[in-house]
Formats: sequence, structure tokens, C-alpha cells
Amino acid sequence: MKWKVILFAGGKCKKALKKVTGVNYRAMIKLQSKPIVLPALQSFLNCPDVDEISMYAPEGLDKALKPFLGDDINRINFLKLHKGGLSSQVKDAISRCQENDNLVLAAADLPLVNASAITSLLKSAESLSGIVYPMISRSSLDLNLVKNRTYLRTPEGQFTGGNVILGKIHEFERVVNFLDSLIENRKNPVALAKLIGLGFVFGIITGTKSLKQISSDIKNRLGINLTPYKTDAFGLGVDLDKLSDYLVFQKLFDED
Repeated sequence: MKWKVILFAGGKCKKALKKVTGVNYRAMIKLQSKPIVLPALQSFLNCPDVDEISMYAPEGLDKALKPFLGDDINRINFLKLHKGGLSSQVKDAISRCQENDNLVLAAADLPLVNASAITSLLKSAESLSGIVYPMISRSSLDLNLVKNRTYLRTPEGQFTGGNVILGKIHEFERVVNFLDSLIENRKNPVALAKLIGLGFVFGIITGTKSLKQISSDIKNRLGINLTPYKTDAFGLGVDLDKLSDYLVFQKLFDED
């Protein structure tokens, strides 16, 4: 199965992060003198199941990547950012696809992701229905590295959301009007639960619902076929949002 990949690199730096890094967009931040988006790009470029890669990117990012990607830079379709933000870009990405396409939507600033995690995710998604959403186990995360995350309690353990979702294009087309809320709350499983109803929230808060039950409830209540993919591949969810993240990553990469 071949996949079309859309990466999103339009997240702006908050004031404190901008002051330290000197850039407006997080995608322009460098770690060990390399663009922070390089690991995600190389991971998808090195995956044999990836058919096409596009990226909504700030001006100048292609030039910053060229020394590290060489001719592979020509395999990436750089798209202009939308004033409407992430949800507008997601809807635009969906509109560019054909009826039978398989689509991956992912954040570009995933400095700890690797090709093995991406390849495993895409292979697993071939046998899963609906929109596949990685759920990363808390036990796999270095809690000194990953702070201030919201975790979903289940009988199987605690999980936090990833920054990659994928599925057949018709599954995304069915929920396009719900995407704003889904994207806004993608890292907060509890907030996602609140979109569904108070009775559902109680099961989430008490931790009595399994991931399978949660998926079933979402499908029954909202008509969204959202399938959780349990994984220990923490690189799928660890991104850089704020200054504290940058300082932690900077220290981590310097130690390596």
C-alpha cells in the first residue's frame, strides 16, 4: 500500500521561544545546526511505502533543507502556508487527493521520530480501518523529557496522543467539518472526550473504558471511524511547542 504524506510546518513560535531562537516559525529552529523538521522528512523519505510527500512550509525552509537532503529535496512538494492556519491547510490537503488515495497527516517538527517507527505505523495501518491515530504509552516516555502532557487512563494503561494520523481519503472527507475541533484538541484526549458527551467523559475520567470501547463510542456517537494504534514509538508524539521544550531538546542533542 502506498501513502501520500502531508507535513505541516506552519506553527509559529511563541514570544519566549522566538526571542531565544530568533525565528518566527518552529520549523526554522535548528538542533545541532540541523533543521528540526529534518528527522521527520528523512523518516518519510526512507520509507518504501511513501509515494509522495508535500509540506506546508514557511518561505526559506526549502533552502535550509537543501544542504542536508541533496537531490531528495526534489521529492518534496513545498506548499504555501494558509492564513487560515492548520485546519485550512488540512482541508486543502484533503481536497488535493484522489478518491482512492491513502493519506498521512503529520506535524513536521518531530525531532525524535525515525524511519522504523514510520514504517511500522504505515504497515500496521494497512490492516486497520478508519482514521488511524497513534496512542503512545506513558511507560515508553521519558518523563524528564516529555512534560505537561495529558494522559488517557484505560484498563490497558495510560496513553497520550501522537502527531500523526492516517487513513483512506474517504474517511477524512467524511469528517472534514469536524476537523477543526479534532485538530485543536489532538494532543488532549480528555478534551476530545468532552466533544462527545458527559456520559462518555465519566468513563474516561474513571479510566474504565478500553481504547477499543472508546473507539466504538466515538463511531456510534459521532460517526467517526477513529482507530487507536497502541505504540511505544514516542517519537511519533514528541514535538517542540515552547521554550522549555527547546531547552530540553537542545540539551539532549548536545549530549548525543
